Amino acid sequence: MGAHASQAHAILAKIPLPGCPPLVVALLPTNGKETADDIHLKHLQIHMMAGKLKLPVVAFMANGAANELAAQFQMD
Repeated sequence: MGAHASQAHAILAKIPLPGCPPLVVALLPTNGKETADDIHLKHLQIHMMAGKLKLPVVAFMANGAANELAAQFQMD
C-alpha cells in the first residue's frame, strides 16, 4: 500500500507591506521521518526556484523540531 502523509510543511510568502499577512504558497506532504539533510535539500531547492523567479528569500523558519533546527544550521 502507498505511503500516507501524517504532516505537512507549509511554505509561506510574506509581502513586506504593513498589514499584509503571510500567504501559504505550498503545502508539502511528509510522514515526519525526514532527516535534517532531507529538509536542507528541500530548502536549497526552494531557494534555487525563488532565485529563478527573482524572489528574494529573507528567511527560512522551523517549528522547533530537532531535524528542522539542524537543517536551519546547515543553511547558515
